[in-house]
Amino acid sequence: MEAADITVIIPVYNRTELLGRTLRSIEAQTVKPRRVVIVDNASTDSSLSVAQDWAMEMERKGMDVKVVECRKPGAACARNEGLRHVESQWVMHFDSDDTMRPGHIERVAHGIAAHPDAALLWWDINVVGGRFSRQKHMSGRSDIERHLLHGSLASQRYAARRELLPPGVWDEDLRQWDDYVSGLRVLSKNPNTVFLPGPDTVDVYPQEESITGLRYIDRRGWWEKALDRCIEVLASTAMTEKERRRAMRLVELRRAVVFGMYHKEGSPLGKEDLSKRLDGIDDRGLRRAMRIVFRYTSTGLPGAGHLSWLLV
Repeated sequence: MEAADITVIIPVYNRTELLGRTLRSIEAQTVKPRRVVIVDNASTDSSLSVAQDWAMEMERKGMDVKVVECRKPGAACARNEGLRHVESQWVMHFDSDDTMRPGHIERVAHGIAAHPDAALLWWDINVVGGRFSRQKHMSGRSDIERHLLHGSLASQRYAARRELLPPGVWDEDLRQWDDYVSGLRVLSKNPNTVFLPGPDTVDVYPQEESITGLRYIDRRGWWEKALDRCIEVLASTAMTEKERRRAMRLVELRRAVVFGMYHKEGSPLGKEDLSKRLDGIDDRGLRRAMRIVFRYTSTGLPGAGHLSWLLV
């Protein structure tokens, strides 16, 4: 079967031990992508050599793999660089420490063929271990609300037409939740989206040494900067004032989740940051909802997104 008209972009930073697993999962696809673009983000280990060796091997097998370098630090910078090398109609981002099950590209290609009017396809993923529960598609919500609640356009969870993802769509000054902001920016264009049901075909492996890490408090300030950027995106999005108010309230409840995680991880800064944020909010209902979400998250119970939906 001929290659799907999809480019897969993979940013890489110091992933010598894990990159091979990701690349082998792409090599094992029942339908290959038109191109794979691997962007080395100034790695100090042998990640670039691993990528180049694999690219040469794939070239002998007839697969188009392009390895480029991006010296400016940050996955967002690497992803923007990767977008400059896209010639296909569809783009899919992927992370260098995750894997695709063999039928993943074929599944997306069938989705594209079955939904010719779609501009964006998205799917569930399986998170292996770590602190996260399995991410699930939830119906009955707008695309923007669903994304704000559950991060439905995390980088491994969708494919989009090239025009939705021009170079620069990733905020290069964000070091955390850059995909959360870029996903919101994509959805602000009101594309025709389609959810692909079925078994998971992507496995995500949270890594302690990744830029995300496994502790919120270790990235204090980065999450908040991304949420501030979301407020900016929503302020310029074409939507009714009622929709905008709901969306902005969801962003603030997401902020309360972050503060709750700080507290759960044993830092007193969670309560301090929540108090400071509440001082600047006049909406009594929102203030109450943020306190509830903070307390709920602090206990370690799952489902803060669902609770936020009920409170908004």
